[in-house]
Amino acid sequence: MRAGRITPPKDPNQLPVDFRLGRYYGDQIEIEHHHQLSGQKGVVRVLAYRNHENIGRFDDAVAAFEADPQKNATTCPGFNYGSANVSAPDLCWVRTPNTKVGVGVFAEQYIAPDIGIFGRAMVSDGKTEVDAYTSTDRSAAVGLLAKGSAWSRPTDVAGVGVSLGWISASHAEYLRLGGVDGFVGDGTIQPAVEGAWDVFYSVNIARSVWLSGDYQRIWNPGFNADRGPVNVVGARIHVEF
Repeated sequence: MRAGRITPPKDPNQLPVDFRLGRYYGDQIEIEHHHQLSGQKGVVRVLAYRNHENIGRFDDAVAAFEADPQKNATTCPGFNYGSANVSAPDLCWVRTPNTKVGVGVFAEQYIAPDIGIFGRAMVSDGKTEVDAYTSTDRSAAVGLLAKGSAWSRPTDVAGVGVSLGWISASHAEYLRLGGVDGFVGDGTIQPAVEGAWDVFYSVNIARSVWLSGDYQRIWNPGFNADRGPVNVVGARIHVEF
């Protein structure tokens, strides 16, 4: 079991850190369990968090704008993301000490020597703004990893995975009205499940050097059915000393 209290950023998703741990903080607890199934190793981890920070709620931002259209993204008296949309709500008008909670689970299991599967899922309250996190309010992913022992390349690694992400109804409504959440903000949105599948291969080209190639296919990026799909090709070199 692990537990910690973490310093948050002073403003959502920005670099300066607020060290007033008694006032704003992220509390986390993780429980990890190791086991064997049919002689193969596996692990399960459960992580829960409770963040108390100066953040706004999506419903409150929409209500403030509907009650007074002057409280829009362009008239914000404090920190915002630079939106020029005069007809959009903005979280800056409703930031106050709020609590954001969530829980996640991760599991990995060897199914044969040098071949393993994994899965992870998370859920947050979906009410409060994104603060040093992805915009996703719900997510799930599964995948498979294999070392190259079966094809006489034991230090190579190959993998494939699929991930899905959702946002809450209040989050989607805020974005539909033109709000910006720090990572997403198109001026409107047709809410949809964001998904991606990923395949990679990592070649050990020297004793401590790996070169990896990766391909991703992303659909409904930004949780928006009006966007994508997007194809992403990447490469990475990893060196150990």
